[in-house]
Amino acid sequence: MKLAIISNTINATTETFIARHIRHLNGGNNVVILLRGGNNNKIQNNILQLNTKNWYKLPGILRTIFSLKSLILYGTPGLPGFRTYDVVCDFLIREKVDVILAEYGPLGSFIYPVANKLNLPLFCYFRGKDASKKLKKRKIQFMYRRTIPKMNGIFAVSPHLLDNLNTYGIKNNNQYVFPSGTETDQFVPGLKSPHSFVSVGRFVNKKSPHTTIRVFSEIVKEFPNVKLTMIGDGPLLQSSIEMANSLGVLDNINFRGACNNQEVQKCMKNATYFLLHSVTSKKGDTEGFPSAIQEAMASGCVVVSTIHGGIPQFIESGKNGFLVEEHDEKNYVYILKKLLNNNKLVEKVAVNSRRTAEKKFNIDVIYPKIEKILRRSI
Repeated sequence: MKLAIISNTINATTETFIARHIRHLNGGNNVVILLRGGNNNKIQNNILQLNTKNWYKLPGILRTIFSLKSLILYGTPGLPGFRTYDVVCDFLIREKVDVILAEYGPLGSFIYPVANKLNLPLFCYFRGKDASKKLKKRKIQFMYRRTIPKMNGIFAVSPHLLDNLNTYGIKNNNQYVFPSGTETDQFVPGLKSPHSFVSVGRFVNKKSPHTTIRVFSEIVKEFPNVKLTMIGDGPLLQSSIEMANSLGVLDNINFRGACNNQEVQKCMKNATYFLLHSVTSKKGDTEGFPSAIQEAMASGCVVVSTIHGGIPQFIESGKNGFLVEEHDEKNYVYILKKLLNNNKLVEKVAVNSRRTAEKKFNIDVIYPKIEKILRRSI
């Protein structure tokens, strides 16, 4: 089977699962179509890099006019650009591709006209805002309704994303739930420092880093030796640093910025606790099921997160992690203090966390199931 994976980019540190798909899904027998980003992941696969910059410089009304035929036929503007449609068709034919996998919903809709013309099976992977925040837009709803049901199947990292789509009348007869997964042979428990915390995620509203910092500042009052490593960048990074300073915990928090996969592995390997207070943003953006949580569980961290998105589908509070309601800082503090005073509970939850990852997030378990579905469509 020859698989074509279409993505906007493969160089985002927050989307390591895409590079992992390219390298390991289908035994790596894949080609790649990129709309925007470059290749900083040293991907060796054959890559078609589309040049869409000039297209996006055009006024919206002109882009609509040029896309009118595709909009009428399929409800989607299709791939951006003047010649991208033909270029992609030629690439897929030349590479003898058997099936297409689009990373995120909009890209699945964009490439649908190509797949339809070439009679190629098409699957789409929903991961978060593509089935939450973006669904608020009528043009996205219309586009999804015209294309998603006609695809050979769709994947989602958690059931609630499929529920979101179904709520808007967007359904596919072949829909499956597969978390992004992780490499459980690389993310492994190490020698844990008992007072070490780690948080991994972009500094954006739905990750609520300010909440994490406020809660951690309360913990420092009773446990002054605790340390928190915060990995990631984003628009809220500077204000988070300023908040930590104003709360007097800047010495307790190490803001690492964006880190590569190896650095994240090392931090999680030695950390006892993983914090991520995910919330629904004011614009309706939600998590699917954060990859960082899967990596933390594989690393034997005790995850303390929220009842949000797909997280409750995989974490049973009190057994393999702990969950509180969104914005419930009081209970968040209570749980952390409880854990810091109960080593036996920490050890039990850490073991269960690792077991869950081995059973449900191991890509050696997940990928063969996805591959079987893809092959059936050929």
